[in-house]
Amino acid sequence: MIDAASQIADWEDTAAAVWLLDHAITVDNAVVHVTGAMGKPDGAAAFAPDWRWRAEGEATPWSPSMRLLRQTRRGDWSDALVRARESIAAAA
Repeated sequence: MIDAASQIADWEDTAAAVWLLDHAITVDNAVVHVTGAMGKPDGAAAFAPDWRWRAEGEATPWSPSMRLLRQTRRGDWSDALVRARESIAAAA
């Protein structure tokens, strides 16, 4: 893993970094919207998601390339991380 945070100063830098990714996994934040807008395969993880991600399911109409990786138990990321790993492996 490479921490490039010190080299990212603005959204242009963020988009350039995202462009280099094959796949992105993130929580519901602004970066997930950048990856979705760029059509990159990505996953957003949350237990209680924002209304845009709907209450159930893995798909979102806002970003066809996105897979929602929901926690099944608050604070327990293990199942979401297993699905993230499977998603990345399937894309390889």
